[in-house]
Amino acid sequence: MIAAPLLDGTFQVTLNSPRNTRFTLRVVDPSSGKVLGAATFGGRVQTVETTVCGQRTLQVQVKRVRGSGAFSLAVSRP
Repeated sequence: MIAAPLLDGTFQVTLNSPRNTRFTLRVVDPSSGKVLGAATFGGRVQTVETTVCGQRTLQVQVKRVRGSGAFSLAVSRP
C-alpha cells in the first residue's frame, strides 16, 4: 500500500515479470474499494496509469495467475 500523501495528478505503476508468467495488476482506492486502473494481460511488462484526485493512499494489488518467479514494481507518484 502506498501510504504517503499523494498530490493530484497521474499515478503510474509498472510490473516487470519473468517470461512465461502471468499476473493481474490493479490500483485500488482502499477507502472506497474502487478499482482505479487494472492490467490483466500476460506479458513481461504491464503498466497501469490513473489520475488521482484527493486520495491520500492507494493500494497496488498483484496476483499471480500462472508461472513462477520474482517480479518487480516501479512506482511513479504525482
